[in-house]
Amino acid sequence: MQYNKNFPLEFFTPKAYRFSVMNKESYIVSYEKGEKYPYGPKFIYFDDKPQILTGWCSYPYVRAFILNQEHYFESGSGCCDCGITVMELFKIEAGRVRLIHGDSSESD
Repeated sequence: MQYNKNFPLEFFTPKAYRFSVMNKESYIVSYEKGEKYPYGPKFIYFDDKPQILTGWCSYPYVRAFILNQEHYFESGSGCCDCGITVMELFKIEAGRVRLIHGDSSESD
């Protein structure tokens, strides 16, 4: 991730959540409790590769679930202070996490 002087990560507290899927130990890293905005970006480390899940001003949660033997994550993010939010649905596939649906129809 590129450094952004308007949103420095050093003002956020990272939390790591460990999970196991497809016989691999993985992590979701969530930057929480920032000074300017309450929730920063979320990353997933899956198959030893980091991937961005959500951007700045992320939803405060990540929901994980299994449907038809497939693994999914649901969360979202928005543009800070502008009212646009996007619900995002991710699917874990062979060695990667793929965004399969994004919906901003409920935005302000």
